[in-house]
Amino acid sequence: MLTWLTLFANSFHLYIEYVGFTPNFAPNAIWSMRSLRHLYLSKRPFKDTDDLEKDSFQLDNLESFVSYRCCSEEEFKRQLRMMPNVRKLAVRLNYCIKLSNFLNRLESLTLLMGNLKLSATEFHLPPTLRKLTLGGSILSASIVSTIGNLPNLEVLKLLTSLEDKTWDVEDNEFLNLKYLKLARSDIEEWNVSPNAFPNLQQLIFKQCYFLAEIPVRFGTLLTLKVIKVFNSSNLADSVHEIIAEQQELGDTNLQIITDFSDSQVDC
Repeated sequence: MLTWLTLFANSFHLYIEYVGFTPNFAPNAIWSMRSLRHLYLSKRPFKDTDDLEKDSFQLDNLESFVSYRCCSEEEFKRQLRMMPNVRKLAVRLNYCIKLSNFLNRLESLTLLMGNLKLSATEFHLPPTLRKLTLGGSILSASIVSTIGNLPNLEVLKLLTSLEDKTWDVEDNEFLNLKYLKLARSDIEEWNVSPNAFPNLQQLIFKQCYFLAEIPVRFGTLLTLKVIKVFNSSNLADSVHEIIAEQQELGDTNLQIITDFSDSQVDC
């Protein structure tokens, strides 16, 4: 493996997919590939990097890093220090970490975190974020509010639960958000202030079985272009009310896509 990596030391992309009998870790020789821009690890984390010389092993050109096999918290922090200019990060973690302390250019983040309850004191995101996907974690109201105040956020996918069953969105939150997806959510009540989500264009619900209704705010939001509702028959009445409100306002361009069956739909 080391020889193979040396041959491709000037490559821009590296995709490692392990099949069958494999080593327990990805080779640390990857850290010497200074020209590497995109790195995807399918199943294996790196070995501990504490014995590597920082000056010799630094991926300053790395733009995207994807790894869905969790490593220790200290090891992950060391890895972040070795790739300071990453713009896209997708990882699976079982601990909370202040990413804003390490990545000040991050634009796209996917975090899969099991059923971990996130702490507001430890969960800090860089203001440069434009796309955020959170899966599996349990979010407090303060964390959701913090996300809502990210100045550049345009895409948000919440595939997670809230600590409280009520989600209150205040004025001037999610000012630049254009795409919002809620999936597998246990929210029961969602209250949205009149000045929240002023630029939202797409709103997607999937398996939101407990939500009583779609907030009335979206019925008067003329920037909204698409509403998709899948596996959430409890929202059928709300969808019809929004259609009626938009038509009264003279907006006939809103596209509504629904599938209230329990079939698996990719949205």
